[in-house]
Amino acid sequence: MSSFLHGGGVTVTPPVQVATATSAGVLPTEPGQWAYEPKLDGYRVVGFTARRLLQSRQGSTALTDRFPEVVGDLVALGEVVVDGELVALRGGRLTFSDLQSGPARRARDQVTAVFVVFDLLAFGDQDLRTRAYLERRAALGDLLAQPLPHVQLIEHTMDLQTAGVWMSPDWGEAGIEGVVAKPRASRYAPGQRSGWLKIRQTHTVDAAVLGVIGADTLVLGYPDRVGRWRVLGLSLPVTRELRAELAARLRLDDVRSDPVRLPGIAGGLPGSAEVTYQPVLVNTVVEVAVDTAAEYGRQRHRSRVLRIRDDLAPADLLHG
Repeated sequence: MSSFLHGGGVTVTPPVQVATATSAGVLPTEPGQWAYEPKLDGYRVVGFTARRLLQSRQGSTALTDRFPEVVGDLVALGEVVVDGELVALRGGRLTFSDLQSGPARRARDQVTAVFVVFDLLAFGDQDLRTRAYLERRAALGDLLAQPLPHVQLIEHTMDLQTAGVWMSPDWGEAGIEGVVAKPRASRYAPGQRSGWLKIRQTHTVDAAVLGVIGADTLVLGYPDRVGRWRVLGLSLPVTRELRAELAARLRLDDVRSDPVRLPGIAGGLPGSAEVTYQPVLVNTVVEVAVDTAAEYGRQRHRSRVLRIRDDLAPADLLHG
C-alpha cells in the first residue's frame, strides 16, 4: 500500500462534486502526458465505505438500497471514498437497462452488479484529491489488488495502441462506449477542471425527422417492420447552416398538430423530465452520428446531425 495511506476518520463527506470529462473527437496523443481508461456504460457513483453509502453524479443516495451487494463488498475496503461506474453484467456484456432492476430480479436473471472503481478520493483521514492521477491510481491498485465479486478496479493503460483497441466496434458491442483520457499529473477537481477527455465510439446512421423541439433540436426516427415510425432519439442542437436548410423543408403535420410527449429517457437517463415536441410531415432524411449507448432501438445520448440526405426519401429507410 502506498506510504501516504493510513487510518483515521474520513474527511471527504457527501455530497461530492464529481470530476467530469469533456467530449473530444480523437484520442490525445502527446507523448508521456496521458493515461487511458475504457469508458463504461453505467451509472456514475461515489462510494463512501464508512457511511455504507452510494452517491450518484447528481448527489442522490437512492442507489444505496438498490445495490446492497455492492455496498457489502465496499465496506471490506476499509475507510475510503472511491469514484467509479456502477455497471450490470449479463452474459459477458454490459447491459444498462439491467441497472433499473432490483436485487431479486438481478439474481433471477443472472445479472451481476459491479462497481468498477477508477479513482480514490480519500483513505482514512487523507483527502487524496490534490494528488496526481498516477499517485491515486497506484494507491487504488494496491487497495483493489484482490478484486471482489461486486467491486473491481478499472483497466488502464498508458499505451495509445491499447487505448485504440477499446475504440473498436467489438468492444462497443460488449458495452464499452469508448475511452476516457486523463492527464497523468491531473488532480481530482469538480466538473471539467481535471482536464479529462471522453472519446466515444461513433458510427453514422440515416434517420427521418419526426418533429422539432424549439429552434434547433430534432426528433429522429426510423420505421419498424410494418412501416410505423419509431423514435430513435433526439439530436444535439443543429448548426445554423443546417437549421436554414431544414426550415426550407420541414412542414407542420396538419393531421398530428398537437404537441407530442416523450418519456425523458428519449433524451437522457431514466428519471429525466418528459420532453414535448412538435410533429412535422415526415419528408426529410438526415445522416447522424450516434454512439454505442442504445437499447431497444433507442439512443440514450443525443445524436449529432451531419447532413441532409437529399438522395433518400423516408420510405427508403424501410428497405435499407
